Amino acid sequence: MLDGKTLIYIIDDIAENCILIKSQLMKTVFDISIKSFTNPKTFLDDVNFLKVDLFIIDVFLGDYDGRDLCNIITKRGSKAPVLFISGMIPSNDFFEVTNDCYAVDFIQKPYDLLVFVNRVKVLLSLSLNYQKLEKKIKFREHMVWNIFNYSHFYVVVVNDDFTIKLANHKLAIDLGFKSEEEMIGKNCLDFVVENQKDFAKIIRDQLSTANSSHHESITDMKPLHGEMITVRWFNSYVNDGNNFSFSIGIPIQIPRYGNSVESIRHYFNTVLDKDHKMIMAMKEVVLAQAK
Repeated sequence: MLDGKTLIYIIDDIAENCILIKSQLMKTVFDISIKSFTNPKTFLDDVNFLKVDLFIIDVFLGDYDGRDLCNIITKRGSKAPVLFISGMIPSNDFFEVTNDCYAVDFIQKPYDLLVFVNRVKVLLSLSLNYQKLEKKIKFREHMVWNIFNYSHFYVVVVNDDFTIKLANHKLAIDLGFKSEEEMIGKNCLDFVVENQKDFAKIIRDQLSTANSSHHESITDMKPLHGEMITVRWFNSYVNDGNNFSFSIGIPIQIPRYGNSVESIRHYFNTVLDKDHKMIMAMKEVVLAQAK
């Protein structure tokens, strides 16, 4: 959306077609903003590209195939639906060329005005509902991550090459980092003792090839400074095109209170503070679920 209005982009190499479509929609669809482009390159450089709610694309754009443009749109991060228009009769495999994008409809020229407007209204409704759902899902994912981040467990997401994609605050601090962001991109095997690295690789291979739901293991972790930490891990593997392993660890260590009452009080105050933050994060998830 742009300035509170639904944003539609029309891409057609014939200016008269763009003018006609824009005129039809402005008369019949409320609260919309429309931009038209006759040059695909100009369109791809537009600053509001990712705010578009619906693309209307002609299949034949001079030397350019509109279906290739559709795939580029998705690769650049847009999830808006695409309505193709063309004078051609679509073949049975027309949409197979657009597997990488959100091409959801085709209308043949010449088209009936009422049919065309109705198609646009339906696609806009689908687009806006999808955006609301996506925001809700992202919000919940963020809140769930807050629960992990404030827990006493270790949480780490690792790519196939063992680089760390995500780590929670507890793990980062215990390994000697100032924040979880500092761990992103590090190799997780750098924190495993030498004689257990091959074991860690075997577990990952078993998870990825045997489609196991999870695998438990115990690993000795090496902090940047300080004593070794023994961790019991619960590992799972996710295969969604970008394969990675998701692990939750329980550190097996006894807190060193020292001999003072103050050190004991400090430790438990820290625990209570983390529990409070975790409970608040859980409340946010529950409230989001209720909406």
